[in-house]
Amino acid sequence: MIEYLVSQLPEVYQPIYGYPDLSSGVSRPCHDRLDKIFDVYTALKGLLGRQVKVLDLGCAQGFFSLSLAQWGASVHGVDFLDKNITLCRALAEINPQLDVSFEENRIENVIENIELDQYDLVLGLSVFHHIAYEKGEIFVKDILDRLASRTGVLVVEIALREEPLYWAAAQPENPRSFLKSVAFVHEIARHSTHLAPIPRPLFVASNRCWILGKTAEYFESWSENPHAFAQGVHEGGRRYFNGKHHFLKLLSFDHRLGLRNRQEYEQEVKVREALRSEANISELLDFGCSEKEGWLLSERIHGRLLLDLLRERVDFDRHAVILSVLEQLVRFESHGLYHDDVRSWNVMVDDKEKAYVIDYGSISTKPQDCVWPNNIFLSFLIFVYEVSTGNVEEPDPLRTIAISPFRLPSPYRSWIRAFWNIPMNKWTFCDMHRTLLAFSGKDREDEIFEKAPMEVWMEAIEEAVQQQKLFIKYTRQQYLDSIRESRDFSQDVAASHSKEINSLKGAIQDIENLLAARLPAPEMLEARLVVESENSRLETELLSSQENLKALEKKFSLLQDQAVEYERRSIAAENGIRENLAKIKELNTHSHNWWIHATKAEKNYSDIKNSLSWRITAPVRRCGRLCISAGFWVRHLLNSIVCKTIEILWLPLSRLIFFVLKRPKLSTFLNNRLQKYPKLYGQLIDVARRGGVILGSGAYLPPVGIERNEDAADTDMTARALRIKSALESSIKNKKK
Repeated sequence: MIEYLVSQLPEVYQPIYGYPDLSSGVSRPCHDRLDKIFDVYTALKGLLGRQVKVLDLGCAQGFFSLSLAQWGASVHGVDFLDKNITLCRALAEINPQLDVSFEENRIENVIENIELDQYDLVLGLSVFHHIAYEKGEIFVKDILDRLASRTGVLVVEIALREEPLYWAAAQPENPRSFLKSVAFVHEIARHSTHLAPIPRPLFVASNRCWILGKTAEYFESWSENPHAFAQGVHEGGRRYFNGKHHFLKLLSFDHRLGLRNRQEYEQEVKVREALRSEANISELLDFGCSEKEGWLLSERIHGRLLLDLLRERVDFDRHAVILSVLEQLVRFESHGLYHDDVRSWNVMVDDKEKAYVIDYGSISTKPQDCVWPNNIFLSFLIFVYEVSTGNVEEPDPLRTIAISPFRLPSPYRSWIRAFWNIPMNKWTFCDMHRTLLAFSGKDREDEIFEKAPMEVWMEAIEEAVQQQKLFIKYTRQQYLDSIRESRDFSQDVAASHSKEINSLKGAIQDIENLLAARLPAPEMLEARLVVESENSRLETELLSSQENLKALEKKFSLLQDQAVEYERRSIAAENGIRENLAKIKELNTHSHNWWIHATKAEKNYSDIKNSLSWRITAPVRRCGRLCISAGFWVRHLLNSIVCKTIEILWLPLSRLIFFVLKRPKLSTFLNNRLQKYPKLYGQLIDVARRGGVILGSGAYLPPVGIERNEDAADTDMTARALRIKSALESSIKNKKK
């Protein structure tokens, strides 16, 4: 039975589960994708701790559905082709131990009616490009968003725009566009197809958890921005996920900022390897990259960003945080490494007020800050100012202008003023830390410093620049506010003018009514006559309209009858269209199948033509053609010689023919044999005519009194001639009856 159902398929796209002998000619092998799906299934099963509920969209011959059911999943497969579902159900009946069911339906219909948490894992392998071709890219994006919001994990294989097929133009430039709104999207592999030598990406996606290899974890939150001041600085090229125990960072390489992302990924991996033994460094548990993306999975630091604590005015030991950060910078320095972005948004503070410097991609061997003031030590002084005072400003266009000691609270003012006595080319974080420890716990606010002119000038300039920075921000905000107010004012003015215009229209109408009420009597009489004349005209038109209405009602009745007839015809036409569409659908399916076979045959022909054996046997084939050609010319030469001989010796041959015709048995025997060689037979007949042996026209007939042996004639006929003769004899007999 399975063999018969397989033979009815327009295309054996997948291996037939449990029937390897029927799977030798499949269009596309599936075990490579099955291995990746098994990893996702294993990770998800471990996360759920129970049986996994799977939906296989576009299940085809059910290979993935039945394989997942074999692993213990509860699977429901969907496909629009009835022959596929018939085969799948037959395979399910043969394997009753499997928890699997199948449904004939459209994919979009199933997604529309899917319930929340009905399935844990959804497979959509090379099906959505057909829907994009029929209904557009936005429609596919919407149904995938619905799937991600109502199920657990998606495994989606997406066809590419570069594939040379009719539906390619309907696909997006970047296949990730279909999954843009889904939180976690990770490309796990690329596999080639039977249609084109372009491998398609296989994605795992989820709004609830991340899956890397055979590891899965729910995430509590995710964001495209690492902190509140980022404001889209990475342009969606990075995503950050906070799990219960781990932190995941995804970086896109196929992005406008892809080169920068790749550099930071490589730098972070290198730095974490160098600082593996250091304290206050979260452990890097897993990392990897592909051509399109990179990922870093590390131990999660349970705490909050220092930036958020400062902005919310949370009470904590700020001096301990500054010392802890400085200690980590000292350890980095001992390895010849420097952090070029020591900011409050790159420091995590845990529940015990222990600080952790993060963003290891910003650590390198270059002792320079990423922006103004470029000097890493002066930049750290701004960090100290922000933490100690709690005044953190958005770094636009510059950070807070505070690199001198005179705006710092105690003991940092004294510490920095004393540290400034060391030449800057000898500054180190180690000396900063040592001197800060010496000043810690000491209140020297009452100490009087004698400021040098240069220090006074520097303090004044710094204050002026800070004020200019604030003024620029204020001016820009005022400009934006004025634009917003102008827009609101314009809208209010337009609404007010519209209201005034409507009021003026009403007033004008009131004036017209008042003037009409105050017209003199003669003018009123004239107006009344005009009105009566107009009424009479209107009555005449009304009577004419009533007659026209009756005629129209009659026509309407006829039109109703015609409409009923047209409706009947349209229903018949619709039924015919449905039947034709069904036939077209079947023909399209078969044509696609023959197109695939033709492509395979063309490829096989090309492979044979390009193979080594074909080139090696080329001389043999040429020799064969030469032998055939030589045989043809030999036969042609012999035929020419025979024909010329008969032409020359026609007189002796005519006498020989006369001798033969006198002997009926010999004549019949030779006649039957020579008819197998029409040209020779015809030439001998011409010789006999020329010699006067037979009549000058007409075909040769056996001598009178000699009956032709019909059985012998039948034995000389070919099988096809015998069938034609038998059919003619039967037809003649039927007509006589």
